[in-house]
Amino acid sequence: MNLLKLVTALVAIPVTAVAMSSAPLAVPSASAAPGPIVRCKSMQSVSNSPEPAELSGCDRPRVTGGSGTSSGVGSGPYPITWVTGKSMHFTNSSRSPASDNRCPAPFVEFDVVGPITNVSGPWMMRFIGDTVEFDFCENPNTGGVAELVAGTAFMILKP
Repeated sequence: MNLLKLVTALVAIPVTAVAMSSAPLAVPSASAAPGPIVRCKSMQSVSNSPEPAELSGCDRPRVTGGSGTSSGVGSGPYPITWVTGKSMHFTNSSRSPASDNRCPAPFVEFDVVGPITNVSGPWMMRFIGDTVEFDFCENPNTGGVAELVAGTAFMILKP
């Protein structure tokens, strides 16, 4: 009787394995866009100030600490410095006024897209080549007040 149970158990194992392996595996859709690696809910700068814009409400606390600063002054690369002491720099490969301005007058919308070219801090090399992307409203009359377009975020994305 024990031999019959052993044989039955040994036969059941391959049958179970075949039954389980014939089930379709879930494969992610090629059209599914990956989510942001880092997302900040707010970006705010001060009028006529050389001070960098404040980023806040940022996720990935081990990288960002929840907030940081970014400066768009000069020709770039532009620094992003996180409260953790880690930093990255991006170039602005595309900064142009948006054709569909979503900002209230007299603000003008600018859409920024550019790759991260330089980083510092532990575990930051993985961000080289990732894309910084954000849409902001700027008042051309005050020379530099900038904030994110309502409903958008400051993001770092995989290319």
